[in-house]
Amino acid sequence: MAYEAIDDKKLAADYYVQASEIQKKVLGTRHADYLETLDALAALYLISDEHQKAEPVYLEMLSTFDEIYGKFHKETVSARWKLGFYTIILVIMTKLKYT
Repeated sequence: MAYEAIDDKKLAADYYVQASEIQKKVLGTRHADYLETLDALAALYLISDEHQKAEPVYLEMLSTFDEIYGKFHKETVSARWKLGFYTIILVIMTKLKYT
């Protein structure tokens, strides 16, 4: 991922946000490039201890894939899996924080 090359997760997140805003304006929210950028941004949030920021991104991806493909398409299922993974990570991090 891009953040590995620059070794700055905050800067990488800023780049992903900027890219997603441009893609959203130019390509629209249903374009594959926009959705791939959202996926990368959410994954970056997860590994950057910004877990709460990942959820709305995953929810947007899931909603869009569900709308485009239906709930049984591989992209929709993948987005649902990622949202489930996010939830597991959040639960684990919360438990670790309070133990």
